[in-house]
Amino acid sequence: MSLFLLQLTFATTATTIVSGALADRTQFVAYVMQALLLAGFVYPAVAHWAWSNEQRTAWLANVGGQGGFVDFAGSAVVHVVGGAAALAACIVVGPREERRADPKFAPIRPHSTPFVYMGGAILSLGTHFPLSVPALTPAQSCCTP
Repeated sequence: MSLFLLQLTFATTATTIVSGALADRTQFVAYVMQALLLAGFVYPAVAHWAWSNEQRTAWLANVGGQGGFVDFAGSAVVHVVGGAAALAACIVVGPREERRADPKFAPIRPHSTPFVYMGGAILSLGTHFPLSVPALTPAQSCCTP
């Protein structure tokens, strides 16, 4: 159950990367459809290629012989899937035309400095003092001999 929840959070993280790229470009129905497609079909396939214990189908894990592809805590698979899907979606949808059409468009104001520092502190604490159990990470659970 814990591995399922871990993979579910990874799939939703990949989906949120696409949602940030498509902000103000698509309607909500299109976002829900891409989220279901990405989290239901694309991410599971790529995760299987990278982390499966089956020698025949985990071709990323077998690249280069023993060891092959090693993903640190799932970050490569999550960001490659999300980034590739975001790039493809942005190419299909196109630029934000409303932003360029208005000559009086004001640039985006800077973010809140306290929130930036708080986010950096949370990321730093999570990096230096992880709360997850290392045996539950996909890279360690499938790539051990």
